[in-house]
Amino acid sequence: MNDQDLERALRTQRGPRDEGYVPGKLPNNLDETRFHGGRRAPMRAALVASAAVAGVLAVVAVTSILSPRISIDPGGEGSTPPAPSSSAAGEPVACRVEDLSLTAEPWGAAAGSRGTIVAVGIADGGSACLVSTGLYAKITDGTGRDLVGSDLDRMRHPDALVRPGETHTIGIAWSNWCEASPVMPVALFIQFEDMSQWLPVSVPQSGADPVPPCLGENAMSQLSATHLQPAP
Repeated sequence: MNDQDLERALRTQRGPRDEGYVPGKLPNNLDETRFHGGRRAPMRAALVASAAVAGVLAVVAVTSILSPRISIDPGGEGSTPPAPSSSAAGEPVACRVEDLSLTAEPWGAAAGSRGTIVAVGIADGGSACLVSTGLYAKITDGTGRDLVGSDLDRMRHPDALVRPGETHTIGIAWSNWCEASPVMPVALFIQFEDMSQWLPVSVPQSGADPVPPCLGENAMSQLSATHLQPAP
């Protein structure tokens, strides 16, 4: 078929106007589409639906950005990140022998006994530490021989926190020495229940005779020591 045959064929075809088509004016906006045939209403609904979906997606995106992040545990439930646990650094530890300083008042005499007050504190340059309040005491002579010792206080008290600049005290009482006079000087030692070493106590030489008198031949020499407690 040549161009002339094609043109003649096209002229024989019926056009839209021959089928009764009447052209109409296009609407100025979407609101006018409802007045121009049913086929334009679905187009407007689709446009409105698309705009609504876009708005919802925008809200979801903004919310996800601004909201805090939520971690998901293995069980599938949301949970906020756990707060950091507190560190154990800086907590007081058990006192060592070299951490403590022990000094005593001069021996005093009362009712045939001898007594002194021992002050326990932190040595120079030391830090706060914990020490058992239960303790033993003993007295030795100038040769190092044990003369008398105390029993442990059976009542258990909490460990004491000793801080630099603070003082704790121990009460010592020695009574009834009926044996020969010991080799001088006598010395006082303390051993805390949580330590294996005896700590020497510095007692001034001034004051009463540290050796108590004999109160009865049949009575044993006794040494008593109170538990460690804050100074009054």
